[in-house]
Amino acid sequence: MNLICLRDLSCGQLSSFRSDFACIAKYLNKHYNRKQLIKDLQDKTTVLTHPKDTLYTLASLTGDKRYLVVRDKIKEGESKMCEIADELEKIGYDKGIEAGIETGIEAGKYQTLISQTCCKLRKGYSAPEIADMLEEDLDIIQEICNVAASYAPDYEVEQILDTFLQLT
Repeated sequence: MNLICLRDLSCGQLSSFRSDFACIAKYLNKHYNRKQLIKDLQDKTTVLTHPKDTLYTLASLTGDKRYLVVRDKIKEGESKMCEIADELEKIGYDKGIEAGIETGIEAGKYQTLISQTCCKLRKGYSAPEIADMLEEDLDIIQEICNVAASYAPDYEVEQILDTFLQLT
């Protein structure tokens, strides 16, 4: 039995593979850089005969479950590599949108809390009093008060929010 170490094959040796296995071999090879991989993924002429099997193998070898998500979305039969790449890109895009929304919601909550805290600071209340009035955690209110102190007496909420988010 002859074993092939895919990681150490030369680019010339890699180019000799013609089946779906070529995709796997290129992915695992140390000489094959990310730029080349992206170029191959965008190639509209590269067709996988067994895309579901190829994606399953990539998921198994890399531990990246996104290949399985794409595998479940594609139809039986041949698939162009660029279509698979588009699906992978869409997953990343969707995750980015989701993370952005979560970040925006969190920032919005803190913006409201900072605004309320600044109103109380202008009236001379202390951090423990503000935390009690707003029914919020004293540590968070104290941190907001610490940041806000450098923006007194105007208490620019947006600037305080930016600084606060950088600290947390």
